[in-house]
Amino acid sequence: LLSYQCFQGKFPASLNRDVVLPEQVINIASTRWCGDDNDILEVNAPLAVKMENETNSINSAMSASPMHRIVSSDGKPSVSRFRFIAYDEQTNQSLVSCCPITGRGHQLRVHLQIIGFPIQNDVEYGGTIHRDSIKSQMELSVKSMLEVSASTLRCLHDDSITEEEIRMSVENCKCCVHGKEGVKASFNSSQLLGGSHAIDLHALKYCISFGNDSKADDLNENNTMKFTTSIPSWAARFVDIASVERFHWLA
Repeated sequence: LLSYQCFQGKFPASLNRDVVLPEQVINIASTRWCGDDNDILEVNAPLAVKMENETNSINSAMSASPMHRIVSSDGKPSVSRFRFIAYDEQTNQSLVSCCPITGRGHQLRVHLQIIGFPIQNDVEYGGTIHRDSIKSQMELSVKSMLEVSASTLRCLHDDSITEEEIRMSVENCKCCVHGKEGVKASFNSSQLLGGSHAIDLHALKYCISFGNDSKADDLNENNTMKFTTSIPSWAARFVDIASVERFHWLA
C-alpha cells in the first residue's frame, strides 16, 4: 500500500535532519533512516487499542474513534516507512509517500503523529482542520444521515414487520424524531466527517499477494494483484508529484 499524506511543516528528507520522539514513547518507539540514499524514514512503534471512553485526548471533543490507537509497550509490532515528496511553502505543507510494513489499524496516522507530523485534518491524531471545513463537512454528513434515516423508514414497511414495531423503532430513533439535532446528538464530530474521516490521506496503490496455488486469472507471474488509483486534488497541486521516480522505492 502506498499512500499520499499532507500535513503542516516540511517533512524531514534525509538523515541530516533529526527526528525527535515524545518523551512518553522514547523507550518503546524508534526511528531509523534506510534506503539506498538514506531518504526513507522508518518508524517502529508498537500499537494498542484504547477504547473511546478511556482516551484522554487533547482533541477529545473532535476525536472519538471508538477504537483509538496508542503507542504502548504491550501493543502489536508496527512498522511504517515514509519518504518526502514535495513541500509547498505557501501553505507550509508537505506531501509524503508512505508504506505500512505491518497492517495495524491507524498505524500510519499514529506513527506520523509521534514524529511530529500529524496528517492534515486528522484531529484524532493531532492534526488541524479549518473551522469552515468542519462546518461544511458536518452539514453534508448530517444531510446524508437524514437521507439514510428516511430510506430506512420506507424499508420498515415490510409485511413481516408490524405497525407497532415500526412505531417503536421510529420513536426510539433520535434522527427520526429530532431531525438534524438528533443526528448531531447521536454521532460525535469525527463520525460526522468533521475530523478523522476526512483526512488528507489517499491510498494510491495496492498490491495483494496470493499463495502459489491460486488460480485467479488476473494475477501476474508473482501471484500478485495490483490496483492503482488517481491522484487526489489536494496532492496534485504539489509540482514535484509528476516525478514517478519518487515512488520506485516501494518496488
